[in-house]
Amino acid sequence: MKKRTKIFISFILSAVVVFSAVFAVQASVVSDEYPDFEFEADLEDTYAVSAYNGTNKDMVIPDYVSGHYVQRVEEKAFYQNSVIKTAHLHDGMTAVRKWGFYGCENLKSVYFSKNMAALWQNAFSYCPNLESALLRNTEITTVYSGCFYSDSALKYVSLPDTLKELGPTAFSRTAVKSVYIPDGCEIIGSRCFAFDENLEAVYVPDSAVTLGNDIFKGSDKVTVYTAEGSEMQTYCEDNGIECKIVKKFPSTILGDVNNDGVFDICDVTVLQREVVGLSGCKNIWNSDYDNNCNIDIIDATIMQKSLVGIDVSK
Repeated sequence: MKKRTKIFISFILSAVVVFSAVFAVQASVVSDEYPDFEFEADLEDTYAVSAYNGTNKDMVIPDYVSGHYVQRVEEKAFYQNSVIKTAHLHDGMTAVRKWGFYGCENLKSVYFSKNMAALWQNAFSYCPNLESALLRNTEITTVYSGCFYSDSALKYVSLPDTLKELGPTAFSRTAVKSVYIPDGCEIIGSRCFAFDENLEAVYVPDSAVTLGNDIFKGSDKVTVYTAEGSEMQTYCEDNGIECKIVKKFPSTILGDVNNDGVFDICDVTVLQREVVGLSGCKNIWNSDYDNNCNIDIIDATIMQKSLVGIDVSK
């Protein structure tokens, strides 16, 4: 009987130790250096942002806190935050977890980390003022389900060459006008671009072989551009979606926003008209010339300076 009691006590103590370890890993950390943030430690000796209590509309996540590298945004860290308008994710950050920026009603711009590898479920959904999701220079392989769902002001989207999967409803119910899906993407989830009333053009490579149901449901203006014999061609034929076969996909030349294969003053003019609402760019994903994850008149100005030989690297 005593032996059983000792075993039971030993089991309880072990459980307490394990629970304490888990609790310690998930414990909130507050720094005097960055009092507006709360952080969470993990087993790799790095931190994650777990909450923001500040009043600064231009929110910048710090690189290091008390000697620990800040590597990701934790679940619900900025959930329904009504303060921030811009979010800066430094280049060491690798992930935004589920609901990280869900429902941030005033969020307009996000500067994405170059090393960003994953955006989890509903990471930026229901952000009604978010205008762009410029992911071209990231390392993202998967944009998970509902990531930008119901971002009604979202006009500009660019995707990285590392992309393998677009999850279900990832860009559903947005204001996006055109999307170029890079070669190498293999999966497009159900209703990924559904109910996008402004969507006119989506370029889909023949690498996309796993296609979900109702990808373009309710997006009645869309024309899909794809390669001869691709799975997407068959998908469009089977679902009554307008499809055009192209041998050459859009230009990837930075600044070539009119898609004529060269970067010149015509591109500057097109972009200037775009940002004031007069005309649409064909290659809007090539417009972020200053690589700040936002498309505006500053990009047009820098493009113009570079064309006349002014050093814009400073």
